[in-house]
Amino acid sequence: MKTVAVVATGAVALAGCLVGGFFAGRAFPEAGKVHLDSRSICAGDDFQEQVGAFKRILPEGKNFASSASSRSSDIADELNSTCRILVDGESAFYLESQTVTMSADTWEKGLLADEVVSKDGLKTFKAGTRALSSPNAAAIYLSCTRKDAQGRTMALSIDVSAQGPAASKTGAHRQDLAEIAVQAARVVSLPTQCKSLDSLPEGALPALD
Repeated sequence: MKTVAVVATGAVALAGCLVGGFFAGRAFPEAGKVHLDSRSICAGDDFQEQVGAFKRILPEGKNFASSASSRSSDIADELNSTCRILVDGESAFYLESQTVTMSADTWEKGLLADEVVSKDGLKTFKAGTRALSSPNAAAIYLSCTRKDAQGRTMALSIDVSAQGPAASKTGAHRQDLAEIAVQAARVVSLPTQCKSLDSLPEGALPALD
């Protein structure tokens, strides 16, 4: 089992997040100037097309910080990666990717019970085996063709959420969060060597509102 953790703090700072336990942490040189680009958001260039989404989700603030951690087995049968972005000390964005051995129904019930996604305003969208969208969160379940070392069928679970100062009462982040979740699913399916039975959408998602 391999564990990697990265924490970056500063006047304006963000750190890398996932890609099979590899991280890239960077801090912006100009204190007080908020500037987001693809190399400063969760794992280098993996979110090139989603920079605008992050800018719309994250509120304006003088202090940004991000922490990330990942655990993966040597053969990548197990993976748990997280990325959290704080604005002025408050959690504003959270992403978690992990391998699971539960069914899609059990997965959905768990997300609702833990309030990862909310029942109010819950929608589905086409991505992977099952994809859920609520006003401030999105989650994707990807069935896999491989089994773990114990012979259990594997799946990938990805969830992202806007929290605290970034949470929207109007659901304005619904589309952006879904787009980020889809890209995270594309990225995390590579290091796990888990080819999903269900394809992820290409290009922009249809409007969810």
